[in-house]
Amino acid sequence: MRICTEIEGARNAIQGWCEHEPDFEPMIWDQANWDELFFCVKGSIKVHVEDRDGNTTELIAQQHESMFLPSGFRYTLLPTGEISVNLWTAAPVPAMGIKPFKDLGFDVVDIHNQLKEMAP
Repeated sequence: MRICTEIEGARNAIQGWCEHEPDFEPMIWDQANWDELFFCVKGSIKVHVEDRDGNTTELIAQQHESMFLPSGFRYTLLPTGEISVNLWTAAPVPAMGIKPFKDLGFDVVDIHNQLKEMAP
């Protein structure tokens, strides 16, 4: 779910949060032209990282820790066996939007409209 999006005219950064079940399906994306900062609000976050040459590593952020995900890598968000909440910020705003390989299971525009209706 996004807190602010390119739909709202954000030009330099977008922000959102993800709530993950202990056994969610891994999410894979190529981060071609934007950087991200993940802040673990609850639980822990595990990310598998692969560069263009096939070199890999794993990053783990525990509750109240951050991790930086620079552009130019393929990332896989992995389940950790516990409920987790991730507050993320991406900059600059991706020109084509974020396009994960796997369907996220919800419509971003519908969620955006629901949040606008809930706002005071």
